[in-house]
Amino acid sequence: MYRVPLSYALVLSVALSTQVRAQTKVVIDAENPAVPIVFSGTPLNILARSGEVVSSTSEGPAASASGWVERTPATLPREREEHAMAYDAALAETVMFGGYGVEQLPDHSYAVQLNDTWTWDGNDWRQQTPLTSPSGRMAAAMVYDSTHQEVVLFGGRDLFSTDQLEVMGDTWAWNGQEWNRRPTLLGPAARAYAALAYDEAHQQMVLFGGWNGLSSGSYNLGDTWTWDGSFWTQWYVSQSPAPRQGAVLVYDKAREEVVLFGGDGLSGRLDDTWVWDGQSWSEKAPPASPPATDFAAATYDPESQMVLVYAPSGLWGWNGETWALVAPQVTPERSETAIAADLQRSKVVLFGGGARGGPPLYNDTWEYRGAPSLGFTWPIDPVNTSMGHDGACKDWPGLLQGCFWIADSSEDTKSVWRDVQPFLRNLNTEYGYHLGADYNLGHGNADRGKPVYPVYPGSVVSVRENVCGWGNIVFVRHDTETGTMTSMYAHVDWLPTGPPVLGQAVTPALPIAVVGNGQWNCGPKSKGKYPYHLHLEIRQGLSVDPGSGYSPSQVAPGPQGQVDPNAYIREH
Repeated sequence: MYRVPLSYALVLSVALSTQVRAQTKVVIDAENPAVPIVFSGTPLNILARSGEVVSSTSEGPAASASGWVERTPATLPREREEHAMAYDAALAETVMFGGYGVEQLPDHSYAVQLNDTWTWDGNDWRQQTPLTSPSGRMAAAMVYDSTHQEVVLFGGRDLFSTDQLEVMGDTWAWNGQEWNRRPTLLGPAARAYAALAYDEAHQQMVLFGGWNGLSSGSYNLGDTWTWDGSFWTQWYVSQSPAPRQGAVLVYDKAREEVVLFGGDGLSGRLDDTWVWDGQSWSEKAPPASPPATDFAAATYDPESQMVLVYAPSGLWGWNGETWALVAPQVTPERSETAIAADLQRSKVVLFGGGARGGPPLYNDTWEYRGAPSLGFTWPIDPVNTSMGHDGACKDWPGLLQGCFWIADSSEDTKSVWRDVQPFLRNLNTEYGYHLGADYNLGHGNADRGKPVYPVYPGSVVSVRENVCGWGNIVFVRHDTETGTMTSMYAHVDWLPTGPPVLGQAVTPALPIAVVGNGQWNCGPKSKGKYPYHLHLEIRQGLSVDPGSGYSPSQVAPGPQGQVDPNAYIREH
């Protein structure tokens, strides 16, 4: 696929014959991450030391509808795109290098190629002043080498090169203060838009593919190389991804393999998924994938054990078997940007880039709170000592606005999720022992309309509407290592797209409903609706009978196979 002219209408000092494709870089700060929680609302996060659950909007600026928040640091690098970013875990800071910007004069614009180095500590940007630096470039590959505790940069594109091919093949390492060029007798051919990841299991970097600078013919590369900190080694394997540029490559720590997705091949954008085990490539066949994408981004989230890919279609998660959409793009949408996911601060940081389809370039800084988990990570403890449950709820008065209120309405509790009616707790002798967990945010109806996510990947096996005493219900089947389980989500309202579909594959990366206020419109005690909250049940085996939600005996499992949701999810 021939690379067409740049989308920006710039007057350059040299002719550009190729298109600058969208390129992003994503990395993870894995030190002491906060744990995402998956059941409802914008993704919630545990404060790692206290165990308290807080809303993702409880600190800092208010989040946009997409979950992205714009930061306003005191210092900002200049606008740019096609820059490289990698998180330096040893120094707990994100490193940004190069890219290109635009100088605007009264009568024309021209490109400025950058070779500046910046670091982000979570609060502000700081420009570094090394004695030596790589030359100005765009589309370089950069990753953190955890064994040697250094950020390694390879190759890139030189817009103003006297070499017709415009690509580079040098290797550099950043130690937190200086760039050092690494001499290499043998190594990959010069290239830009290569895919690069660090394979922790084998303590070596893996490089695949890229663009060799040609505008026709065999301009995409399909070779595989590894770097051990001193030497490059080429691998010759029987099966390999097709040649491509702009693929994403990231180490999946949970499965100890390197994952490759997408890129720009000879026939156009790709949507295939491959894994590298240190010696060979194998292609995966996931039931769902992001749209065909080139020049996206990827990282590994150790808490959710997901590979995350940031693409024009949004932020996607990979759990070793399938892909699922996690979050939309930043607004305004952009390409040729760079992002770094900092889990120590529970944020994904995005800097700059260009507007999709044309000018301008940006120098803004955005943060996203993080992605939901694709596994069981459930920190909630049964807490009801401060709930206003007793006499106020016995007769279900009015709209029950008092039933789920936290008695302490201080600012510290208004954004806290509580299980206000824990498993097998008898809060009302008329109904018996509760067979699920009732999750409520703060007090009153603060959780109204918050998204509800499945607790684990599975498939929808039953959708019930306007059930007496329940309202809307979704049942999801999960085939786990311990056998088949069923999760039940009750009192929910539907997403704008409507209820989920029978047989639909679901993951905790995508909501299936929103928190509703149930249905209490039947029988002689019809009193209207519940306060807004989520009723969750976890059941052994396959069970889609709603039941009554209560049992006359304090024995588990319950009549429909109910077990303690908090305990089961925490243990598994």
